[in-house]
Amino acid sequence: MTTNPLPYRLQLFTLRLWQESVNGELYEWRGEVKNASTGEIRYFRDFHVLADLLPMLLGEPTGYETQDQHDSPLN
Repeated sequence: MTTNPLPYRLQLFTLRLWQESVNGELYEWRGEVKNASTGEIRYFRDFHVLADLLPMLLGEPTGYETQDQHDSPLN
């Protein structure tokens, strides 16, 4: 009996979110996304960066780069 391969690639990620103090009174959200298969971890400070990270982690070209990708500790 032959088995057909799945018609899609499966990726599993974990997402951690936490708040960090900026100056003792203000807090901002920070995040970490980890590819469970490869162990690759990327950190982000803005949620829109997460949307830019996912295609990159999936190996799909986004067609554009945001300035946050260059200024953040993600690379």
